[in-house]
Amino acid sequence: NTSDIMSVAYRVANTSLTGATDIPNDEIYFLPDNENQFFTETESGEIISQITDGPVIQSGDLLSKITSFIKDREGFSPSPYWDNKQWTWGYGTSAGYDINKKPSGTISTQKAFDELLKEATRIYNKLKSITSKELSDNAWIALVSFSFNLGDVPGIKMISIINSGKSLQEVANNMSLYHFETKNGIKVSNKGLVTRRAIETSKLLQ
Repeated sequence: NTSDIMSVAYRVANTSLTGATDIPNDEIYFLPDNENQFFTETESGEIISQITDGPVIQSGDLLSKITSFIKDREGFSPSPYWDNKQWTWGYGTSAGYDINKKPSGTISTQKAFDELLKEATRIYNKLKSITSKELSDNAWIALVSFSFNLGDVPGIKMISIINSGKSLQEVANNMSLYHFETKNGIKVSNKGLVTRRAIETSKLLQ
């Protein structure tokens, strides 16, 4: 569907293309790594034509699903904001770690997606390399989102539980414990994290 496709390509509005005048501008997508390569889709999300040579990234691709899911959880911020232990921008990626030095400038949606894809790919590859069990796409979506939000260590802990032979329900129970933040030296529950854990564990168990 469109949300999946948008996770591997970005929509270009108000674009004029020679030789493609019969294609509505809002149905043209460019691959992130090559603005000369693009494709279109039907209303149902089916890819119907590739205008130039080169492979089309399919919407069913696992990393496409992962980035789409994370984008929905993170939202987009062009400017850096302090987020617990780092300056965050774009779709939840780091812009710096010095609380006393806010990074200057802004990030575009394209660069933000590139950073998201790079980090999601890194996390997936790391977790996949230490996993001894077969997992569904939905499980991977949940686990990468969880680790993207919290860091590598919590994600690795969940993989250890999976490798030990315990059920995904047990994994979900453990994931649900990660909803605290530190304020003035005190750990308090964060409603946003409670909601995110609920969404992730629901996806894990689908």
